[in-house]
Amino acid sequence: MVENFVPEIMEPYINEILGISARFITYDPYADDDDQDGEGSDMDEDEDDYEDSDIDEDYDDDDDSSGLSWKLRRDSPKLVSTILQNYPQSLIQIYKVTFEPLIKQLKDTNNHVVTELLRTLTKIFSFSAKEGPYYSLKSFALLTDIATGRRGSDVSMVAEDDPFAILIGKSESINQTFDKLLVTKNSTMLPLFYEFVIELSNAMEGLEGNWMESFTNKLHELKDSNAVTSNQIKFYSSVLKKNSLDHFGSAFDIVLGDILTCFTTSKNHELLLHSRKLLVMDWSPKLPENHIHWRLDKDLLFACPTCF
Repeated sequence: MVENFVPEIMEPYINEILGISARFITYDPYADDDDQDGEGSDMDEDEDDYEDSDIDEDYDDDDDSSGLSWKLRRDSPKLVSTILQNYPQSLIQIYKVTFEPLIKQLKDTNNHVVTELLRTLTKIFSFSAKEGPYYSLKSFALLTDIATGRRGSDVSMVAEDDPFAILIGKSESINQTFDKLLVTKNSTMLPLFYEFVIELSNAMEGLEGNWMESFTNKLHELKDSNAVTSNQIKFYSSVLKKNSLDHFGSAFDIVLGDILTCFTTSKNHELLLHSRKLLVMDWSPKLPENHIHWRLDKDLLFACPTCF
């Protein structure tokens, strides 16, 4: 319904709607009072809160033991996503009002809720990228109307209204929280996990620390077969643009092995093209001579990169 309103009519109410959404993102009347009292106050969670985040894939929609509150937790991120889609200029408001509850609730044990949380967060990251809608609108000065009290010399205000700066400040909490989802019982969400990391990496111009290595290793472990999928190749193609090889650490063998396997065994024309593009990237000639996966003819590959 939100998308059907005229922007001039809807915009004055966006902050209020986001506030209501933030309340229901974490809403669970059956949770301990302490959990409800602390909602949205801190993005860091204790390890025990997650229990490896084994999401209940067989959750019964009519399960009376936990009521129907999960539907509110599922639909609230959808509302945030709809607002962002139709009002990209509300991105900073979304960060300020709903982002921490969205991250915190990734510990939810209902897979429907976590699915929507991941989709909404992925969209937020997508809109936060330098080439995304927010910066595009900002470059045309279309965000001037919603800026409040900003002065050119006020550095803190500039950082506060910059999605990149916000993400950098919250990166460790985001990565730690997401990392706890990457367990076997959540393997059905693998495509969503790929998209989450892709958009987060794009928005942050590459992941900090050893998170790219950790995510790549764990995502590989969640696969249900040895076959290389289009989602994997898309994942590698995207993250290699924003992350240096050092960021992959021990996972580099996995990345190169999957690309080579796809190139030498796949019968899918599109996958062959994508894997070939990856193989002839500038980083390929830097591979060590005795690399465990290096089984193509290097001289042919780099002497004639257009032969494939």
